[in-house]
Amino acid sequence: MENILLVDGNSLLFKAFFATYKRLLDGNERSMQDDEPINAIRVFSFMILGLLEKFNPEYMLVAFDKGSKTFRHEYDFYKKNRKTPPQEIFPQFARAKEFLKIIGIKTMEFDEYEADDIIGIFSKLDYGEEKQINIITSDKDLLQLVDDNVDVYLSKSGIKVMDHFCSSNFKEKNLVEPCQIPDLKALVGDPSDNIKGISGIGPKSALEIINNFNDIENILLNLDELKDSWKNKIEKEKDQLKEYKKLTTIITENQKEFKKEDIIRGVFKKEEAIIFLNRLSIFNVANKISKDF
Repeated sequence: MENILLVDGNSLLFKAFFATYKRLLDGNERSMQDDEPINAIRVFSFMILGLLEKFNPEYMLVAFDKGSKTFRHEYDFYKKNRKTPPQEIFPQFARAKEFLKIIGIKTMEFDEYEADDIIGIFSKLDYGEEKQINIITSDKDLLQLVDDNVDVYLSKSGIKVMDHFCSSNFKEKNLVEPCQIPDLKALVGDPSDNIKGISGIGPKSALEIINNFNDIENILLNLDELKDSWKNKIEKEKDQLKEYKKLTTIITENQKEFKKEDIIRGVFKKEEAIIFLNRLSIFNVANKISKDF
């Protein structure tokens, strides 16, 4: 069976950063050599090693946002509520990618795609009939990618505590099918992306609507069958509803002609990784590599 691991690099690196940010502010979590911040890369690299031990994938990709404006940013409100992160995180992205390269793991980032979209495309590639694709993230948007061959692990506390979603447990946990996640988010909104949803439609109502009408397209075709209170609210904002679904739908069409060979694991350069980590004063991770890899 082909074993594929797709990791949301932005999600994990930000999680690592904010979990240890207080230590950084207290004067810890800096390299001894040049005083650069290392809190995020230290935890991130430890998580990556843990994922290698847990899944031992033949193919692995860590996807990042490039920071460019994608088609979603054509909508002025998209992510407008997000604050600029602390400056100490930005140099650690380059360090994370440097570490991944040393240990033979492919990374990708593109102007036109968010990390979610890159993962979406690679989750639907043809890896052969026998395949298991595992996605690691803390972003619930990626739940829409779950299918018979794709599982999503939502990080709760690093990679030690992760909520596992698969085709057999998804409906029980979420009360909708994976493909209906964008429809649900379009109705109720997504505060993290500044998507407001339909005014006056809460989670309970949205679930009932989706379970009765399946998707946004069918809802709009059957407005007269909705309760009057729902119909009036949706009718007033039906154009926005279409926009919201577009924004919350992850790209899965392979427009760049990616292939599975693009993310096959390379050589894990153990000694080079140890030197890299020791230079950054990340001794605990260097010791783990020395002992376990």
